[in-house]
Order: sequence, then C-alpha cells, then structure tokens
Amino acid sequence: MAKLDPIRTTTSVARVQTAGFAGLLFLSGAAGLIYQVLWMKELGLLFGNTAQAAATTLTTFFLGLAAGGWWFGRVSGRSARPLVLYARLELAVSATALLYFGLPGLYRRIYPSLFDTIGGFPAAFTLCKVLLSLGLLGPAAFCMGGTLPLLVQHVVRNRQKLGTVTPVLYAVNTVGAAVGACAAGFWLPRWFGFAGSYWIAVGMTTAVGIVALVWSGKQADGNKQRQATAGARPPLTESARVVALLAGLSGVVALGLEVLWTRMFAQTLHNSVYTYAAILVVFLIALGAGSITASVLARRFGLSQSTLSLLLTFAGVLVAATPAQFVFLTQNDAYLGGTESWGAYMALVFQTVALALFPATFALGMTFPYLMKMSEPIADSSGRTIGNLVAINTVGAAFGSLVAGFVLLEWFGLWASILLLGGLYLPAALFVARREPWLVRIPSIAGIVFVLIAFFGDRFPVVRISGDKEVLHEVWEGSAATVAVVEHGDDLRIKVNNFYTLGSTRASRHQRLQSDLPLLVHPKPRRVYYLGMGTGITAGAAIAHPEVEEITVTELLPDVIVAARRYFSEHATGLFTDPRATIVAADGRNYLAATTDIYDVIIADLFTPWRAGVGSLYTREHYRNVASRLADDGVFAQWVPMFQVTESEFRVIVRTMLEVFPRVTVWRGDFLGHDSIVGLLGLKSHVPLDVERFHQRALPIGELRGSQISNSYLIYYCGSLTTEVSHVGEGPISTDDYPLLEYEAPVNHRREKAGEVARFSGRPLVDWLETVTGDPAGDSWLQHSNAAHHLIVQAGTAYHRFKAAEKAGDEKTRTAAYDRYLALMQALMR
Repeated sequence: MAKLDPIRTTTSVARVQTAGFAGLLFLSGAAGLIYQVLWMKELGLLFGNTAQAAATTLTTFFLGLAAGGWWFGRVSGRSARPLVLYARLELAVSATALLYFGLPGLYRRIYPSLFDTIGGFPAAFTLCKVLLSLGLLGPAAFCMGGTLPLLVQHVVRNRQKLGTVTPVLYAVNTVGAAVGACAAGFWLPRWFGFAGSYWIAVGMTTAVGIVALVWSGKQADGNKQRQATAGARPPLTESARVVALLAGLSGVVALGLEVLWTRMFAQTLHNSVYTYAAILVVFLIALGAGSITASVLARRFGLSQSTLSLLLTFAGVLVAATPAQFVFLTQNDAYLGGTESWGAYMALVFQTVALALFPATFALGMTFPYLMKMSEPIADSSGRTIGNLVAINTVGAAFGSLVAGFVLLEWFGLWASILLLGGLYLPAALFVARREPWLVRIPSIAGIVFVLIAFFGDRFPVVRISGDKEVLHEVWEGSAATVAVVEHGDDLRIKVNNFYTLGSTRASRHQRLQSDLPLLVHPKPRRVYYLGMGTGITAGAAIAHPEVEEITVTELLPDVIVAARRYFSEHATGLFTDPRATIVAADGRNYLAATTDIYDVIIADLFTPWRAGVGSLYTREHYRNVASRLADDGVFAQWVPMFQVTESEFRVIVRTMLEVFPRVTVWRGDFLGHDSIVGLLGLKSHVPLDVERFHQRALPIGELRGSQISNSYLIYYCGSLTTEVSHVGEGPISTDDYPLLEYEAPVNHRREKAGEVARFSGRPLVDWLETVTGDPAGDSWLQHSNAAHHLIVQAGTAYHRFKAAEKAGDEKTRTAAYDRYLALMQALMR
C-alpha cells in the first residue's frame, strides 16, 4: 500500500479550508452590499434623495467599516481563536442589522421636530443626519469592518504569505459584493420587497456566522499555529508610513473615480436602478479581478518597488484614457440604446460600461492588494496589518467620494476631475521609483501622455448639442447632476444629465395649466406647495391667482434653481421676485415629511417613473404623507406623463392614490392627441365641486392665458374615480416596500422602444378617459352643475378624440369627432 505524503496531505487540507473560508467571505461580501443598497434606499426616503443625503449615508457606512477594521485588526492579534470571534462578529452583523426594522420608524417620529428646530442651520442638521445614520447602520458596519481582518488572522498563518493569500480572499469578498449588488439591484426588491430582501441578507450573515462557528470547533488554534510556522522576519524594505499613504491614496482615487464615472454614464443611460447597479457590478468585478492578479504578481515578483511603481503608472494612464474611451464608445455622449428591448439594452449597457471602465478599474484593483505584499516586512500580525490597511483605504474612499462629488466636479468639471484623480498616481509612482533612476523615466513619460490627454480631453463634450439646431447657453456641473440651458429654435429648455428635459418655453401654456386646474378646483387656495420646480413656469402660474397668499416650491437640484432664475424669470411671471414665493433646494417628499405646515393645494410636477428614485413619489406612503399635509378641503395634483407610462403603470398609480384619497378626479393636461399628460387630483373629501364658482374664477385666468378652446377650464375635466368606481380594476399598488414603478417602468420603457408594449397615449387613452366621463349628469362630483356644464365636459371628450384621430391619420374618426365637437359647442351657445 502506498504511503501518504504528510506534507502534500497537509497542503491539500489547507487549500480546502482556505477555499471554504473564501466561500464565507463571498457570502459575507454579497450580504454586505445588499445591506448597503437597502440602507441607502431607506435613509434616502428618510433624509431625501439629495446628493448630500446620499453622501452622508455612504460616508457613515465607510467610517463604520474603517473603525471596525482598525479595532478588530488589533483585537485579532490578541485573540486565541480568531475564527470564533469572526463567527460571532457575523452573527453580530445580523443582530445589529435588525435595527433596520425599528429605528426608521422612531426617526420619522422625531424628524419633524428636528427639522423645525435646526432645519435652518445646515451644518447642525447635517450633523444630526450623520448621528441618525450612525444609529441605524453604524453598529452593523462596524462589525462588518472587522470580518476580513479576523478571517485573515486565522487563515494567513505565515507572514510571508500575507501578499499572496490575502489578495485572493479580498478578491472573493469583492466579487461576492458584486453579486450582492446585482441581486439587490435587479431581482430581490422586485421579488421580495425591501423588507424581504433585508431578511435574506440577515439570513445570509447568520448562516455564515453559524457555519464559521461550527468550523471553529474543528480548527486548530490559529494564533499558536501561526506563531509556530511563521518564518524569520524579513528585512525592512518599505516604511509603514509610505504603505499607509498609498493605501489611503488608493481609496481616494478608486471611490472618487466611481463617483465621477457614474456621473459620466449618467449622461448617456436612462438612469434607472438597473443602470446604476450595472455600473457598480462592473466596477466591483474589475476590482476583484485586479486583486487576483495582484496575488499572481506578488508570487512572481515578490517584494518589488519597481512592480508597485509600474502598477501605479499603469493605473494612472488607463484612468486618464477613460474619457476618450467613453466618448468613442458613446459616439460623443449619444443616448445609449435605440430600439433594443430590455434584455438587449442591459447587455449593451454592461458591454459599454465594461469596455470603458474595466481596464482602468482592473489596474486600480491591483494597486491596493499589492500593498499587502509590501506590508509583509512590517507586519506584526496578519489580522492587524490587514485591519490597518483596510481602515486607511476605507477612510480614503469616504474622503474621495466626498471630494469628487462636492469639490472636483464643481471646481474642475467631469473630464478634468477624472484626469486629476488619475494623475495622483504619477507622483506616487515617481516616489516609489525614486531609488531606481531607470524606473523614474516611465512615470515621467506617462506625465507627458497625461498632458496630451488633458489637451485633447478639454474638447470632449459636456452636453451633447444637436448640430446647428441647438445652442448651449450655460452648463453647471454640480454634485447632484449636470444641468444645462439650451435653446432649440425659439424654444428655451433645461436639460439634466444631457437628455432629461425639465421643461421648456414652448410648452408654457400646458405647464401653467398644471397650476391653474388644481388651484381652481380648491374653493380658496391660500397656501400652495410645489413638489418640483423645473423652469418655474408651472409654479409661477400661481402668481396670477389672487387668493394665493403663500407659495412654497422645492427643487431637488440647486443648479436648476440657478438656471431657472437666470434664464426663465420672464416666463415664470414673477416667481423669483414675488414676496409670496419661497424656493427651497430640497427633496420635495422629504420636505413634506419634515415640515408641519398645512397647505390647501399640493402640486407634484411631471416625474418620469423609470428614473432611479422617482418611484418613491408614486407610493402609498408618499401619498399618505401628502394627505397629512393638506387641509381638510385640500387638493393634491399628481401630473402623469402619459408618454412615459404604460397602461398597467398608470393603473398602479391610480389604484395607489385611491388607497389614500377617497376621490380622485381626472383631468386632461392638453389636447395634443399624443404624448399627453393627465392630472389626477386627489381630494380629501367627497364635497362636490362648486361648478359655478369654478367657472367664474376660471374666466379671468382663461383670458390671461389666452385659451384657444373654451372660456371654461371645465373642458379639461374627464370624470371622478372612487374605490367603488375606479375604472382601473383590481391589482397591485406601489409602496415603499414594493415600489413597483421603480422596477417595472424601466423594463417597460425599453420594451416600448422595441415596440413590444405601447405607451398609454393616443386612442387607448382617449377611450379610457371617455369611459371615465360616461354621462356627466350622473357624476356625483358635478351634482351642482347644469346641462351647459355637461356639454362642456362632453365637448372636451370629442375634441380630444378628434386630435388623437388626427395624429393617428384616422380620417373617418377625425371627421366624426370634430363634427360632434362642433355640434356640442353650438348647443352650448344656444
């Protein structure tokens, strides 16, 4: 019988054990990103979807990770059984993560008091948000930060393997994070809701902790064995200070670039939850691949300053090339995707992002893990060394994301900021190579390449302009978005992130109508709130209503306020100068949740439901919050862009509103016949409309606006809906836990582009609106109306059908509808 080789057997067992531990880190990384995504979502609802609020949450998370890495790195070296401590820490992550189910409710109860007390002091209010964030995610993040150092302390028992084994573990953890980001971005919330997804993450970390605890009983004493197998300490080849500085620099550059690259792709993607997830997934996979490669380089070259210098130079040059790659791949910032359906579109997104970012991110991913090899001579224990490195790197990441988003973008713009961050690696490479003259030449040559790239990069477009048809007036590259004012013929418009139009002067009449209708429906609208401003034309329409005493407008993007004030003041008819108006740069939903003010009318702007974060403006919780801020006879106007929604999505919106408002009245926002908008006016009571008063108040407004159809705004009225008569059938609603629109609308948006589904516009919309209208004489909300008023409503239906048929080229229906419209108008005049 052949004898077993004890050395080979021991090595094989060690490899199997390491693979098992890597599996634990994979699951831990996946759960960690699921937690992070859900925390960002929850605190976004609480603090608002502003860049500042997101930065507050992300910074708190990173600082928690850093603190945990630093603390447990020190503890690991003194622990007799680091695997047991690791297992307990994973279980502690699960336990502290359960704060998610309790603290947000408490925060919502105290948040209005905080807002009233210190809302006017931004620094103090931001500090309160940081403290609230710490209370929710700080404990779990702290525990997460300690998991890698503790497991490394157990696995890496020979200091000389710190730079070869640890990068592999780090890579597996990072790839696990990519899988978690993909699951949280694409599937889990759609299938299980946010609460269900969170329980899955809790289950994952609990399972990891239990498995590690079971394995710990079968493992040898990690620290004693490590001491027994550790070799003699190698001579010092690099100072701890330099390694620490490079670790921090790596974090600054990597996370700063993630912020900038995400903004870069925001100029060409439809910016849904899925496209943001795609960018993050590619970024994390590339970092993981780089970490694996760093392990290979460490095995091949060992402790090599020349290798580190070349890696830094290589990464810097590839980063500098990303703007040119992006402009080439997107054909000068063109909107990505033509008629591709959902699957093909997302494949195109992944392909484009990978081609543009993977090479540079892969190079970035090699630099930090290679520092683990450079740390071997100065390592006193593997866990403490990795804990220190990860802590410094994570603090740098937090700093880099803040500086990139709030300083570099506003001071230097997108392209220069990318070059600046990539360029930070060149002096670092020169410093590392300072003792080898031949090596100094390579970063020096790379510096010349940087200068050339910077020269040509200055010519890259920030905002895509359509030939001679558009003129760019001004652009702002702020922390939240890229905002531009462009002129297209005689039409002045605001564009956000290249393709999202917030409003234009050509549509001024329709934008003012979005104010006029709800203000006329309310018997005496004294206090009015606008959720979203855009050009300010809609909110400015309230100035003409004599009953209005106070106007509050919130706009998410501060640069939009600057642009509207500078270029649209005349069209906003006094909004920026009238003392009744107050304009606040804030998340509108968050502002309503915080304020204790009561309004007569609340008007929500047109919000495209497939954009990330917008789905929260169509949920039951949001509508309940709106209703709580309305007076007893208050009116809430939800304007819906029918050219951006399918019939199923529109029905979800209606059903969700009817969950909160006992009556919802339906109004046309135009008579275009295509690309229409529809107003859903939620009423807190069943009190019928005082039609005569409505008519009398509408006359002077109609004359001021120059109405071309009728002197009565009642022509825009379609009908009223209640839970008993909803005309949308039974079906799902959208909630904060299951935000259907946020996840379904992006898919349907691409399916519509491919011709697989249709927008709810044109003839199908007219048919539904006609069903809602029915016989106006039987409309309980119009019980104080007369036959003339009924004729006006019916005339609106006929005219809308005429315009829809005209657009569709249906001559027979067009003629019949127009004849009916004329007959109704003639009957009205008799």
